[in-house]
Amino acid sequence: MSASKNPVPVNAVLKTVPIASISERLGHNPREDYGRADGSLDDLIASIRSRGILTPMLLRAAKEPGRYYVVAGHRRLAAAIACGLTQAECLCLPWRPEGEIVAEDEALAIIENVQRKNLTPIEQARGYKRLLDIGIKLDQVAQMVGLKPCTVRSALRFLELPLPIQEQVAAREILRESASQLVRMQRGGVPEQEVARVAKIAATPGVHGQVVVAESSRAIVVARAQKPPQAGRRRDLAVSPAQEKNLLFDWAVKRYGSLENALKRLKEIEEAHLSRRAL
Repeated sequence: MSASKNPVPVNAVLKTVPIASISERLGHNPREDYGRADGSLDDLIASIRSRGILTPMLLRAAKEPGRYYVVAGHRRLAAAIACGLTQAECLCLPWRPEGEIVAEDEALAIIENVQRKNLTPIEQARGYKRLLDIGIKLDQVAQMVGLKPCTVRSALRFLELPLPIQEQVAAREILRESASQLVRMQRGGVPEQEVARVAKIAATPGVHGQVVVAESSRAIVVARAQKPPQAGRRRDLAVSPAQEKNLLFDWAVKRYGSLENALKRLKEIEEAHLSRRAL
């Protein structure tokens, strides 16, 4: 399964357009900060100053003659303005009534943006959700972006996290791997306050990812142990504290090969964390 990285409609015409005549249509770009947080916008500005805009922006003609809206290329427009460019070659789509083209333009903008490698998991997930919200089925979304449906479905799970944690992930305070562990906790029935506690650890600068893995695994085991037995299920199958300890030991042995290695690694992680805090 594959998808074109930058799908171009057949009715788009390449022409030179004054930068001042291009506007953004609000709410049509999943790249919310345009890459300011991770410095990628600065990289794009430097690239445009050196080599110009390599990939033309995709525009839609406005009802007012000579005016255009950005469909795909919001970051390129922001960078072009920062560089002081006065005009650029763009792919231009003809004007159509707003009600006819909103969904089409939305899809084109999102498809281009969610394929960028440096999007946060939240930006990606929100982009996929917006495609679903405008009526595109999940299997079609997956085909458009060149992914398996299960991959898109997994990405959408980041939106199950509490909103404050989503914002931390979007701000890159919590990395993708740690965010995945928080999703596991959320789906594993861990109380929200415990998810928030581990999220705070994950957002602490210098904390090793394995600390988050260990904390989330422990929280899931505890949540399962505290869950009431299902109707018709023998009560003695509930996990006891001793069984909880054994489950954690089993996980450590599978992860590190032996309990001794697991304890040694945990000590190394704790010492490294303490040394960073002391700096």
